[in-house]
Amino acid sequence: MTTSPAPQAPFDYWYGFPHANYTEERLKIVSDYCNHLQEKESHWKPYFKSDSEFPKPAQTNRFKSLVRKGIPPKLRPIVWKGLLDVQSVYKPGLYQNYLTTHESSTSTALHDIEADLNRTFPEHPLFHEDETINRLRRILSAYSWHNPELGYCQSLNCIAGMLILVYSDDEDAFWVLVQIINLLPNYHGKTMRDLRIDLKVMDHYLRKHVPDFHALLSKFSFTAEHICMEWFLTLFGRDFPAEFSFRVWDVLFNEGWKTLFRVSLGICTKAIPTLRSQPSASPIAVMRQFCLPLVEIDSVFDLGFQVRSFSRKGINQQRENATKIVEQEDAETARRR
Repeated sequence: MTTSPAPQAPFDYWYGFPHANYTEERLKIVSDYCNHLQEKESHWKPYFKSDSEFPKPAQTNRFKSLVRKGIPPKLRPIVWKGLLDVQSVYKPGLYQNYLTTHESSTSTALHDIEADLNRTFPEHPLFHEDETINRLRRILSAYSWHNPELGYCQSLNCIAGMLILVYSDDEDAFWVLVQIINLLPNYHGKTMRDLRIDLKVMDHYLRKHVPDFHALLSKFSFTAEHICMEWFLTLFGRDFPAEFSFRVWDVLFNEGWKTLFRVSLGICTKAIPTLRSQPSASPIAVMRQFCLPLVEIDSVFDLGFQVRSFSRKGINQQRENATKIVEQEDAETARRR
């Protein structure tokens, strides 16, 4: 498994995605941030065992703070593999073996993958190139054989597509994808039961910590599911600037799935004035337009990570409550059949 280079300087905040209609203020934020991140590369050097080895450090407040400020793009490929402990699951030759062994195979997962390839980031020029689509096909197909119980789920194409923007080597992207899915609850399973449970938990925390936002959703009979489902499935990989998504991934890979809840709370808190300014518009449409140019991730992190009474124990208790509701919903669905 090789170590792949990340985008080189000058650092492209958008990783090739179109980015028209940004205000001068936001472009200044982006410019200052990119310069700051490059200047901070030296702060990461003490954590490296060698130029290509990054063992995950102890979770000190200093290291958490460093990650939350952003991993420099040049270091991201190596650091992500270290944070996700990719080496613990890596098996030399297995990725290529999946592709060779199943070269003539067919499956429902492969059919679904094929249907989604050209739907993956159609706005990005790279995803109009055959080689990029072939890379995406190989990575997703190999993953479907690696995890046949899951196979394929829509949104994995988005996660794999984002990894292609960071890793030039397919095998690297494949093993990082393996560990990303291992890190998460079973959001991408066939019934999406864990996702349904966590979206109900998210709704509880929105009502508790961001009641104004929750009330604005309730006016349209919407819940967290309508706003946060795609965020949880794609790990904020769609409808946000690429570097925003990757900053979330930096923290997610270091601190775990709670990051998804905290970032969601931060975004929703920040979006309240925008929602209030368009009281008759659909919150789904307003939130999409709000998120597309959102570059103020530091303030989103500040808002999300300042929330107290947000322990894993508390979340798991809410999961137990939500599980009962999901079971009742499933029983009612089965009864109607």
